[in-house]
Amino acid sequence: MCIRDSPYIFVIFLLGLLACSENRLQKSAVQAKQAEQNVVEYHNSFSGIDSTLSCLYDSLVYHSANELYLDRFNSALQKYLDDTLTYKNTFMELKQRISILQAPDNAFRIYSYDDCMGGTMRSYKSYIQYRDSSERIRHNSLGNEYQYFYDVKPVEIKGKEYYLLFSCLRYSSNGLARNIQIGSFENGMMKYQNEFFPKEYRDSTNMITIDNIAQFDLRYDSASRTILFKEIEDDTLNRTIRLLIH
Repeated sequence: MCIRDSPYIFVIFLLGLLACSENRLQKSAVQAKQAEQNVVEYHNSFSGIDSTLSCLYDSLVYHSANELYLDRFNSALQKYLDDTLTYKNTFMELKQRISILQAPDNAFRIYSYDDCMGGTMRSYKSYIQYRDSSERIRHNSLGNEYQYFYDVKPVEIKGKEYYLLFSCLRYSSNGLARNIQIGSFENGMMKYQNEFFPKEYRDSTNMITIDNIAQFDLRYDSASRTILFKEIEDDTLNRTIRLLIH
């Protein structure tokens, strides 16, 4: 090899290195873009939504009584409640943290959670998710800050569908109040009725409240159309409320 050819060989060598380096940079850029796209797709997938909301709620619980973390979780939850992916899908992670109820006829879903802003008296936020007349997924607020919804039962009255809604409030280490409401679901709103309760239970709250009992069982018997509740510990209370829905 001639000495005068060496500079040309060196230049060719450098050009080869530059080409290889550029190819590696382009490949890295493509991989980074693909990774970013995968992250976006995951967070837009149902599994990603479930995981994101669960992490945000864990942060809310850890930073109790902090408005910032409450706003983060609540804003994200409301955003996703208008997402088709969240309607009828099973929140495997989130349902271990908050109450998620599916109406037996799939007319709506109820999401209810402790907002971690209360002290000995808890406070809650609840939303009802549904499909509107245009087939779009919507949500509205439900109940008040002292209601944690934990069960829903269908009740047919004179050919019309109603729902028994069960909610509770924990106001001390042992104090527990449970509420029963009857409502019809119309245009995204729950319209409560109290004319189906016995007269002694009718008031402006449109609910039956059972209070000052440490532990008790409460259930609806569809065969007799009665609400049954009794104290668990010593069984001193054993009452039946017959609904006026025959």
